[in-house]
Amino acid sequence: LLQNILETDLQGAELNPFLTGRALWLASKLAPGFLTGQDAAPVMQAFLTAALRGVQPDTPGPVRVGALRLLACLVPLCMRGAPAGSNGHAGGSNSAAGVSGVPSPAAAPGCSPLTAVLPKLYEALIVLLADTNEESLHLVLETLTVVLKADRDAVVASYLPQVALPVLQVWSTNVTDPVVGEDALEVLGALAAARGCLEPLAQHVLPTLAQVVGSPGTQPSMLVESCLDLMRTLLGPRRRDVAAAVWSGCGAQLLSLLMYSTDPGMLQGGVELLCELLLVAGEELLVWAPQPAGGPAPLEAVLGVAHRLLSPGLSESQCVFVGGLVLELLQQHAPRVGHALPQLLDAVVAKLAASNMMPLANGLLLVIAKLALTDAPQLLQVLSGKTVPLPDGRTVAALEAVLPIWLERARDMHGRFRIALCSTALCAVLETRHPCLGEIKVKGRALDSSSGVSTRSRVAATGGAKHSEVSAGIKILMVLADQLADLQEADAPGRRTLLGLDPTLYYNDSDDDYDDGKDAAEDVDADGLHVRGAAMSPDQHAQSDAAALSAGADLFGVGTMDNCVDDGSSDVVGSCSGAGLSRVPGCSGPDDPLVLLDLCAHLSQFFVGLSTSEPQLLMAAGEQMTRRQTKAVQALFVPQKSVQQK
Repeated sequence: LLQNILETDLQGAELNPFLTGRALWLASKLAPGFLTGQDAAPVMQAFLTAALRGVQPDTPGPVRVGALRLLACLVPLCMRGAPAGSNGHAGGSNSAAGVSGVPSPAAAPGCSPLTAVLPKLYEALIVLLADTNEESLHLVLETLTVVLKADRDAVVASYLPQVALPVLQVWSTNVTDPVVGEDALEVLGALAAARGCLEPLAQHVLPTLAQVVGSPGTQPSMLVESCLDLMRTLLGPRRRDVAAAVWSGCGAQLLSLLMYSTDPGMLQGGVELLCELLLVAGEELLVWAPQPAGGPAPLEAVLGVAHRLLSPGLSESQCVFVGGLVLELLQQHAPRVGHALPQLLDAVVAKLAASNMMPLANGLLLVIAKLALTDAPQLLQVLSGKTVPLPDGRTVAALEAVLPIWLERARDMHGRFRIALCSTALCAVLETRHPCLGEIKVKGRALDSSSGVSTRSRVAATGGAKHSEVSAGIKILMVLADQLADLQEADAPGRRTLLGLDPTLYYNDSDDDYDDGKDAAEDVDADGLHVRGAAMSPDQHAQSDAAALSAGADLFGVGTMDNCVDDGSSDVVGSCSGAGLSRVPGCSGPDDPLVLLDLCAHLSQFFVGLSTSEPQLLMAAGEQMTRRQTKAVQALFVPQKSVQQK
């Protein structure tokens, strides 16, 4: 069919533009399944030539649209398996299709069909940027992004002014357009990632960006937010010299905006940019010059921003990302912010107690979790000695205010890094055996107070959902058991893709809602956790003590073959790759210990150890757990041989 399209629909002196455009579009749909392998190179070359001819300035609109779609499909296929450096300008005769500069496959053995086409492709796309209508502008930008990402040898560096200036013009004109504006920003991000393009691009745009950010009151709000996004895009390649240039050229304007603006969108974009600066700068932040000259040192200025965002006078939407900023400060400069930690902790607890917005509360809880993971005994001692006012007018100990919120929202954490941080911190808190963990009472499991199926109307008619009351220590075990169940279910056949993704996906910062009616394994964000088999014996975790196995079995009624649970889990972990996702604040990268942590094994060892050290606590928790939670913990004490025999 592809050969027929090539010979019949794309050849000839007088072709119907609608037929040609439709043929190009159909080829873009069929190509990924058929244009693979060395035998497909001639056909791919011919279609690439036809697509390049279709994006010339004098082609009709239908042909242009079909050609853009085909290019967006063909360019990645051309680069698949091509060696680095295959974008060079290889010599050779022109192809039979009649487009100058496109060599035939025989002219450059072993090279990608994209070889020597990029110059003419860039020239054609640059013309289209200025000569296309609004309906197809996003297609041009999407195609340009694909081409830039496939340009391994940075041919675009020779065309940087011709590409960057029109794209910047499109971006500035369409900042309020959610499609075109985002596409243009993605093109600029691909340009920034191209070798030899970042520095000149930054030098060109930073003065204008500083001018816009420096006068937010006289600029449209969306323009200021887009400028902040563009600066964050420039920091994407993690170049410290570029970060220093951003700070030197725009640092004073950024700090002023964060200290005095009340616009939620500007404040959110500014905090995200400041987090990126902290990450990229690292230790070099300490030697950067104050902005403005004569102002506080950079680290003190960032602390001032954090204090302002945590102040009670700002609404939740204005300070929604402050938790990420404090988390980044603790990650990058923990030893140097110790003098400000008591005031920060007071402000974090007060803001947490008064907040209802989930992203804000979750970010602040991650700060508490980070501190707990660093020194849980000291944190609990400090919180138990502080008081904080609650929205209902009561004044309680800070620990009594924080723990119920943390345990209520622990299941709202999504993403590999966040889940691991929250879960390991809860383990550390319980291991302190602080007396307040038994004194503070929180909501337990839901009580079924009606016969038949419970609906929202029935629950509302009975005065709302009823819950048991348990100690904070027991609730921690219930939360951790739920998390363990998630991991075990996600490792079951057919579900590994939910949690078994590549560790490099730590960037995923999604907080998408989930359906409460689905299995809890589907409640977890798709960036994944590295998991192991759930039906494991203590021997698998260097817990060969027979007393531990016996105690755990007795606590949960597992002592015979009849009670063995085989959840069908597997040690095989699926994987996939992804890029371009937002980074999680506080995460140092793919090598972060929490990213690499086998959380399922960590929680399994925790429960097995607890069966020996605190059997009474585990027994009390077992009486309060749901069937799903109990089953997850029971699986840890099932001897592996028994599971295999069953």
